[in-house]
Amino acid sequence: MSPYIGRPIGVAGHTTQKLDDPTGISSNAFTMKVATVAISPDAASLQIYVDGVRQEAGVAYTVSGSTITFTGTFTSSNDFQGYVMGDAMYVEDNFINEAKLRVSNAPTNGQFLSAQSGDTGGLTWAAVTSPAITAITGTAANQILTDDGDATVTSEANLTYDGTTFGVDDAAVFNESGNDNDFRVEGSGAENALFVQGSDGYIGIGTSSPTGHLDVEDTAITIADDYYGIVNTHTRTGGVTDNEDNLYGIDSRTTFNNNSGYFGYFAGMVLKASSTDTNAGESVELTGLDVEAAMSGDTDVNNIYGIKNVTNIDAGTIDTGVWGIYSKTDIESGVTSIGSNAYGGEFWAITDQNPAGAGYGISSVCGANIDFSYISWDIDNGTYRFQVTDAGVVNSEGAMNASQNLDYAEYFESKDGNAISVGTTVKLDGEKIVVCLEGDTPLGVIRPANASATIGGGQLFHWAEKYEKDDYGALIWEDYSAVRWNEEITRAEYNSRGKADEKDGIEDIEKEVDGVTKYYRKHRFHTDRIPEGFTAPEDAITFNPGDKRQKINSAYDASNQYQSREERDEWHIVGLLGQIPITKGQPVADNWIKMKDVSDTVEMWFVK
Repeated sequence: MSPYIGRPIGVAGHTTQKLDDPTGISSNAFTMKVATVAISPDAASLQIYVDGVRQEAGVAYTVSGSTITFTGTFTSSNDFQGYVMGDAMYVEDNFINEAKLRVSNAPTNGQFLSAQSGDTGGLTWAAVTSPAITAITGTAANQILTDDGDATVTSEANLTYDGTTFGVDDAAVFNESGNDNDFRVEGSGAENALFVQGSDGYIGIGTSSPTGHLDVEDTAITIADDYYGIVNTHTRTGGVTDNEDNLYGIDSRTTFNNNSGYFGYFAGMVLKASSTDTNAGESVELTGLDVEAAMSGDTDVNNIYGIKNVTNIDAGTIDTGVWGIYSKTDIESGVTSIGSNAYGGEFWAITDQNPAGAGYGISSVCGANIDFSYISWDIDNGTYRFQVTDAGVVNSEGAMNASQNLDYAEYFESKDGNAISVGTTVKLDGEKIVVCLEGDTPLGVIRPANASATIGGGQLFHWAEKYEKDDYGALIWEDYSAVRWNEEITRAEYNSRGKADEKDGIEDIEKEVDGVTKYYRKHRFHTDRIPEGFTAPEDAITFNPGDKRQKINSAYDASNQYQSREERDEWHIVGLLGQIPITKGQPVADNWIKMKDVSDTVEMWFVK
């Protein structure tokens, strides 16, 4: 029906509006007018007669706005009668004739039109039951209005909307009532650019079903360029800092603290790079973990670690084993080929700056109850192939192949305490050696350092008599006890720990205590070998490590500076067996065999 306000046909006072005679007929159409004013009624509200015959709306004619168009021929010669059915208060679109609008009561200021009670269909003026807005304060462009609850609204400077961007320049809380309401931000081509799961607060990026506090997913990567799942970049360029101020790119700490439960697999971090299909070309490299510690410019640090791993076990029960680092390389038979070598581990150490101490390719530091500093196990044959014990004994299943050196040698001390030239033959005089004279039967030949296949008795690490031995040279071992305690230190002391050597029984550690990071200096010494300047506190723990230690000779003086035999003039390497170069003209034994001339002054002999 046409939007009009009036009385139904047959009700007293009902009137109709008669259309003016048509003018300006064109193509069977003209503009409908009442009292020369164009109107726009619905076709259904019209009664149209042509030559005395009522016309059917939608069949004989159509209405578009104020234009009526006949489907047949219509000219000014046709007799036309048209009526708009209803009251004289016909309402055009977006217009009400206030003069014709009647309400049952007189209004007062601030009232509004309301439906009359009793479902009569009439209107009545009614008062506002809650306070009406009486003022708007602090208005400014693009600011959002908020209800103050006292009949006024305020334009909020911290809440803005300019038709494109919504701005919040203050603290904002979404879902403050804590209901199970999700929060989602959508990006271009990213339905879940950011998703907060109302049921548990989990955050998803790329997923609407996060399974952790932060769940980042992209399972349909199609970009033809570099791709980064997570980019974490931080650069400190200012601020006055010192060695109590740390800088962490990522600080991740996971703790299991539930004495009523236990776990299956517990990992602080799991990293996996997996390629399941690529055959479009030869890829460059697949790396599970790529770590770099780099320094340049004027950086000054105590230590730098490419990777630092600490396995710290203070208490509890370990049912199987302990691994400080576990690395496994498993290449299955399905691999088509390996173009070069396969390594279980490879370590490179290159320093163009000569260290004040020594340079180490691999360093192994062992303490209580460590039997081997290195072992090699053959899986396929089920046997050990190589071992280095904690006492320095080398055990080998196969040959010890000295690639270039040929002879067996031992250290001997010269009788007069002086150095003897390399290539000279010598003999024993008691337990020491002297230069051979013509007619003497030599023991062996003086050798240069590191030129023999095997050298015995070098005493490279300590005084030969430091540890007690029995009459046959076997080391004597003894039981002992140890003591340990922790001393709380400052973060600055912890950060400067590189000045101390952890081999001396002192180690600085970082530990979480009731959610607070604290720093401790761990002390661990044999109870009878606590260094000068240290005293075990009353709460120190004394324990039996369960293994034995080498017994130190009572004559040993640790304050004396030790030099290895290689560094001392009176000690000499004497070649006893094998192919040995000898200076020409030296006395030789009858059973030695000359092999060749090495030069004008040196001959090669087989010594036996």
